[in-house]
Amino acid sequence: MPRKGIKTAKVVKPNLERLINNVMMHGKKRKAENIVQKALDHVIKHLPSAYEMPEDMVAHKNANNVLQLKVALVDEVIEAVRPLVMVKSQRIGGANLQVPRDVPMAEGISKSHKWIVEAARKRGVGTMVRKLADEFLDILQKRGGALRKKEESFKMAMANRVFSTAR
Repeated sequence: MPRKGIKTAKVVKPNLERLINNVMMHGKKRKAENIVQKALDHVIKHLPSAYEMPEDMVAHKNANNVLQLKVALVDEVIEAVRPLVMVKSQRIGGANLQVPRDVPMAEGISKSHKWIVEAARKRGVGTMVRKLADEFLDILQKRGGALRKKEESFKMAMANRVFSTAR
């Protein structure tokens, strides 16, 4: 038996795992896991009072089921950032047009993970834990870099909806 005690099994959900993989740099997965877990702990500790948690999340918090609360938070943040429409460049009649198209669920989730991590990395001062936690809190309060990216994508699609029939 090891001196440090028995290792507890980690239960990781798909969205959480993909977020960890997007945070990971240079193959340092353990470091990425620690960053994401500490960021989620920080988010849970500093949830804004104006933010209304859904009923299932309130039940999880009261039951001290932290893992399920973290998974629910990540799912909600991912869903808030997930794009529904984007533009894709297509060559039609000798011109390159930005054609709006619906984003499949898996691709939208993937984009939202990338946008969240990218927005967190672009933040100014602090550790990655703090930047990621602040990005999560901003998304829950309907602001932040990742949501701005989603809105820009949506505006581009709406501006080019004239070309939506050109396929």
